[in-house]
Amino acid sequence: MGVAVHLVIAANLQSSNLPTEYCEQGTDVMHIIADQFGISDARSLYENAYKSAMSDGQRVFVIVTQKLTVEAQNALLKLFEEPPERCEIYLVVPHESLLIPTLRSRFVDSQFGVSNDDGEVAGEFLMSEYKDRLALIADKAKAKDGVWMEGLVTKLAAEIKRRDLSKDLKVQQSLALVESYVSIRGASRKMLLEELALSLPVISTR
Repeated sequence: MGVAVHLVIAANLQSSNLPTEYCEQGTDVMHIIADQFGISDARSLYENAYKSAMSDGQRVFVIVTQKLTVEAQNALLKLFEEPPERCEIYLVVPHESLLIPTLRSRFVDSQFGVSNDDGEVAGEFLMSEYKDRLALIADKAKAKDGVWMEGLVTKLAAEIKRRDLSKDLKVQQSLALVESYVSIRGASRKMLLEELALSLPVISTR
């Protein structure tokens, strides 16, 4: 059996909902946590992936990053195309749009690392009236709480998928736009979130 690669959409390791045994480093569990995953990180992963497991099981690599360079993604493609034996990789990123299409197509599955609390936050947002959504976004923007704003996008993306709201073309296009730009430096998170807030329907509690 070759490498099994999983894409996990989450803001960080703590919210990834990975199997408990993979949340901490161990003999055959390696974490790579970096703001930006570059070509040197990809080369190091490639070398380590071909080392034999210390136990009788498989080696597990958990990559947690906010951004990946194109060079690094191309290097990961090489690893996925020439897989070592008994190796499993979890890539944890805040948005699927960070990945080039060829890399995105290699994952065996996509998971949303959203806790029950995160689901409640997204659900409450969806049940709020438009004016309340905009007021909340304005407050967070005034406080310069970029972490909350980016996190809300991740939570809403998971809730949109869970509720099957992406069948609505307007919602689909709005979410794709926001996910593409929300983590880019200099982008107006407030305007992007307002765009998404006004595109999503108000969910009735009844």
